[in-house]
Amino acid sequence: MSFVATYDDAREIFYLIDMISTVLEELPLAFRQDGVFTRTVDPSRVYLVELELPSGAFEEYSFNSESEIKVGLDLSELKKMLRQVKKGSRLRMIYEETLKFQIVGRFSKTLKAPLTAAVLEIIEKKVSANYVYRTKIAIDALRDAMKDVETVGERATFSGTKEGLKISTSSDRGDYECFIEAGSEYMLEHDIEQEASVTVAAEELSKFVSKAYRVCDFVEVAIPDKGPLRLRFELPKGGSVTLYVAPILE
Repeated sequence: MSFVATYDDAREIFYLIDMISTVLEELPLAFRQDGVFTRTVDPSRVYLVELELPSGAFEEYSFNSESEIKVGLDLSELKKMLRQVKKGSRLRMIYEETLKFQIVGRFSKTLKAPLTAAVLEIIEKKVSANYVYRTKIAIDALRDAMKDVETVGERATFSGTKEGLKISTSSDRGDYECFIEAGSEYMLEHDIEQEASVTVAAEELSKFVSKAYRVCDFVEVAIPDKGPLRLRFELPKGGSVTLYVAPILE
């Protein structure tokens, strides 16, 4: 079995790995005929990350195997490996018995991927929740709101209404509320079946969003009648990263 894929901006892959590493230490990946995929949870089972990179997102994509190829990556070591990639560099992933990364730029170097010996689970079943409120907002609006939330409280409440999206928190340090109005320049889409709200931990989510700012311009926020908050980040060359955040139950 073999696999070769080339992504034309190695820095985008570094930014993507840096974002995911805020909630995961290890990342299982499945290379398939139609692209690269994972759906996995962090050890605390608070965060579920779903990554989809279709074959069309790559400059080159060649898959020669009768079944999918699974690997587990050590994200801390992978970040060290990719940290120094230069603007204009491409990243080629090559699998032949083991996975290698080739950074192609002014000079080229090939490195063995930092694999983990742990058995990492890829969850095949999709998250089942009834999302009754959905909106697409500018990523910088969410980033700024989460930074402010983190300075005031440990929790963030996302409330979807007919008028727009409210992100708020409250603690002994005070109260904070950010309201993004439907129809404003910061809200691209607004779809509501019913008003809904969900409260989640703020710190790790704020870190994730601050990293996502470098890989996308907009984020879809979905609030269920019951279940996890869903944030979907569309990637510039196709595909997406979706983060599900378990609610804090009062």
